[in-house]
Amino acid sequence: MPTFAPHTLNVTITSAGTRQQVTTTSPTGARLMFIQANSGNGGNLFIGGSTVSSTVYGVKLAAGASISIGNDGYDAKLDLSQIYADTSNSGDGFSVLYF
Repeated sequence: MPTFAPHTLNVTITSAGTRQQVTTTSPTGARLMFIQANSGNGGNLFIGGSTVSSTVYGVKLAAGASISIGNDGYDAKLDLSQIYADTSNSGDGFSVLYF
């Protein structure tokens, strides 16, 4: 059985209303990821594709809230560089744990 090592990212959105990729560096493939909005955030975190904003998003997370995204055992991997985030408050951020 293969083993999967955990990797972490900490991301800060410096300017609200400016979408940002979760990561632009390798490795960008993952089988499972968890995204958690920082507990000290003053606003919401918006997760989605390259057009994510406070009005167009896949998921909206309040401070401290989290979501898991996985491929349910398929061989294909998630491309973290295709996931974007935005915040309603400048300086807010989130953490990512992925395998």
